[in-house]
Amino acid sequence: MVSIPEIQIPLSELGSTPNANTHCTSIPLLGYGTASWPFGEPEEIIKGSILTAIKLGYRHFDTASVYLSEQCLGEAISRALELGLIESRGELFVTSKLWCSDVHPHRVLPVLQDTLQKLGLEYLDLYLIHFPVSMNSPGSYVVPFNQSDLLPMDFKSVWEAMEECHKLGLTKNIGVSNFSVKKLQQLLLTAKIPPAVNQVEISPLWQQKKLRKFCEEKGIHVTAYSSLGLLEMGLRAGSEHTGKELQRGEDERKSRHIRLEAKLRRVSKDRHIRRIVDSSSLTWQKGIGLEEKPIFPPQAERILFSYISIHCSLLSTPLIHSSGYIDNREASQCIEMASIPEIQIPLSVLGSTANASTHSTSIPQLGYGTASWPFGESEETMKGSILTAIKLGYRHFDAASVYQSEQCLGEAISRALELGLIESRGELFVTSKLWCSDVHPHRVLPALQDTLQKLGLEYLDLYLIHFPVSKKPAGSYVVPINQSDLLPMDFKSVWEAMEECHKLGLTKNIGVSNFSVKTLQQLLLTAKIPPAVIQVCLRWVYEQGVSVLVKSFNEERMRENLDIFSWKLSSEESQKIDQIPQQKAYRGLEFVSDGGPFKSVEELWDGEI
Repeated sequence: MVSIPEIQIPLSELGSTPNANTHCTSIPLLGYGTASWPFGEPEEIIKGSILTAIKLGYRHFDTASVYLSEQCLGEAISRALELGLIESRGELFVTSKLWCSDVHPHRVLPVLQDTLQKLGLEYLDLYLIHFPVSMNSPGSYVVPFNQSDLLPMDFKSVWEAMEECHKLGLTKNIGVSNFSVKKLQQLLLTAKIPPAVNQVEISPLWQQKKLRKFCEEKGIHVTAYSSLGLLEMGLRAGSEHTGKELQRGEDERKSRHIRLEAKLRRVSKDRHIRRIVDSSSLTWQKGIGLEEKPIFPPQAERILFSYISIHCSLLSTPLIHSSGYIDNREASQCIEMASIPEIQIPLSVLGSTANASTHSTSIPQLGYGTASWPFGESEETMKGSILTAIKLGYRHFDAASVYQSEQCLGEAISRALELGLIESRGELFVTSKLWCSDVHPHRVLPALQDTLQKLGLEYLDLYLIHFPVSKKPAGSYVVPINQSDLLPMDFKSVWEAMEECHKLGLTKNIGVSNFSVKTLQQLLLTAKIPPAVIQVCLRWVYEQGVSVLVKSFNEERMRENLDIFSWKLSSEESQKIDQIPQQKAYRGLEFVSDGGPFKSVEELWDGEI
């Protein structure tokens, strides 16, 4: 977790305010969204999360009349002032949006006045038209809505009403949301005050290059939402298939998150900013001669060799023969080649720590594996090699209960402290893994406690599920294993137990090993801690020169989002993201109907789809 109190979020100037009496407004480049689905619940959670966000350093808050969160935001701001979290309302940048039912010239002013009353504010920093469409139900914020209520928007008259609100000082800036290039052009034909902002979907999966270029040319600032590629919530009513569509939407959301994670895997692997996947750090599993005593079924062996191949692929000396096995002698030679005294191994940030009292975890990009075959042999040799590795500069050590190396590693760490090779345990990054025999909900916590006892440590830096399979009997680390002992893994309950270990502070990060996309997908259906590829998405959006809105009521996630300002994507990483095939997440199907202003998704977005 990124425990950075009072962080200063970068600002960008909005240059479109033409009122001579108004100073140029600065917009924080990371904003906090207040929408939760279904809209309007739960109020106490929203207020609490907003207060937490203010405390952490967020200053840009995004709401909307349809979100039913304006009053919650107003009460939270009032409470923040009482608590001294901010000195004045002027420290905040507050955005709200005009819902489609109010996109009528005579509705704009009274609706903004109602918004300000709910917020308890005298003015907004930014007021947006939510969608370029009107509805024949003034003042209604019921969703799903009926498509038969949709009407074309009167661009000229509605925008004149927005300009009047700006002239009256009720909002410092006016803008739009979900406007295509064509619709912006239509608006600009008669606008006296050009829109300051266009809030649209932007993510690595939907980069909006044409729209961003147009906005830049016209001096329109772009704010991004759904930067993780999330999709619509299904606001459409009047269809017997709505329930099925919502379910498909939820399934697609999960599937999309997996696809996004897979497409960004190459980018984020060097940064190690994941909660769940641990398939990219260079953890060297030395000397696993599985050809002598196979401990897995053939299919599992292939998975393991693939895993090892990924980890060894960055080494100049090949450790894997054409048969797929690792040669101990070549591994030893490679260790000698890597003996660079006092080398500083590069670090990357893991974004998965969810304990509010824990700082963001840095993982060394080169790790030292403690497995030797047969497992549990040559303890003195193992301890000596670990001490040598520490002396040479290694700081990431990988163990596992099945390796039977945890006690050796713990004793070596203790000895290194005695010898002054390290000043504190905090200098090391220690990983261990939950073996298949402990992949049962009731076994996770006691197995981790046993691991910590053997290591002589109070916490791990990373705890992984070794394989996506369980076995009986529980607590057995005997290999080879009997295939008849293998059992299906209870993904939901086991991961909940892992999350509990994380919550208790026994491990700073949790993750998995040897999980395919399909098994990750299954895990993510119920996981409360999703992949932190999130930070790659947010950082990429930020580097495009736009502001970005994030939506989370989870404090650790809020902290992690703030960490995007502490590192940069390399040009190579940016190029890889630039090559991702584009697919819009939010298609706006609820605004499309045969009798409405938009007969197709293509017409709604003017072909920018």
